[in-house]
Amino acid sequence: MKVKAITMPKEKAEQEWKAYLALLKTRKESYLKELKDSYYHMKKGRKILDIYEVFKATGVNESEEPKLAIIPADSKTAYFEKRNPGAGVFTDDPWKRWNRRTVRLPDNTFPEWTKEGQYDWQIMDERLKTTVPIIPAPFMPGGKLGNYYLLYEVDRWELVPPRDPILLKRISKNIFAVLACWRLTKLERAVIYGR
Repeated sequence: MKVKAITMPKEKAEQEWKAYLALLKTRKESYLKELKDSYYHMKKGRKILDIYEVFKATGVNESEEPKLAIIPADSKTAYFEKRNPGAGVFTDDPWKRWNRRTVRLPDNTFPEWTKEGQYDWQIMDERLKTTVPIIPAPFMPGGKLGNYYLLYEVDRWELVPPRDPILLKRISKNIFAVLACWRLTKLERAVIYGR
């Protein structure tokens, strides 16, 4: 999977990280912490993704379904709910769409969803679901998996194991650091299918 990332030379990122670290001793605005955290990951050589831009660039398939999914790494199933105009919500619990684990994509991320009727809320195939990839041992992060997210290509929005996940660390609503990328083996896909 190829996605456009935000990068910076490690040395420059370290300078910026130090500047924001110093600034945060006297200021408390949340965006300053988000910038500090982003520069921290870049000084480690990691890429940064703006998820809003990633989903806008990758778009939807011929069935008007997102080509990618993003979900907390400890999830078994990913749900996507379409919202007009061209927005959507990824969650691991279809009944709790408004918690800190959800990823909400803003209006016009995708083309406006086709409606089944005359009203905006009558969106065709409004709710979708798919399985979530597992993380193989070489890419397993430390700590709780719920602190990380997986971004992956969805072959079909049904219970079919995905192929190419990317392990992410969330920095803000839309900014994520890339920690690892891999291709699932046939064995790993079989294990996912049986979950």
